[in-house]
Amino acid sequence: MKALLGPFRKKGGRTIKVTVHGYDCWNLNHTLAVIAYPLLKKFREIEAGHPGGGTQEEWNEILDRMIWSMKIVADEKDCCPSGSIVEIRRFYKKVNSGLELFGKHFRSLWY
Repeated sequence: MKALLGPFRKKGGRTIKVTVHGYDCWNLNHTLAVIAYPLLKKFREIEAGHPGGGTQEEWNEILDRMIWSMKIVADEKDCCPSGSIVEIRRFYKKVNSGLELFGKHFRSLWY
């Protein structure tokens, strides 16, 4: 996969060129997490505001949960925990919670 996203121009629009290969889709959740993880980290760092109905602190906590989940999915070594079945279920519930927040707040990831 190769993505070129140029800066926004004063007259509107931006250069966007994305090349996707078949192997990029083999484990698409991993591919998307590899891309989303650093983007979410940078977005969190910028702190350019928060969606209505909450505080910046609450928004940062939501972003932190999304970031943690994306990191787990992106890092293939951390994706399969060991431990009791209860611990493993708790781990995956936490991962899924962050991913669900990503879906829920997807349209709020802008500034």
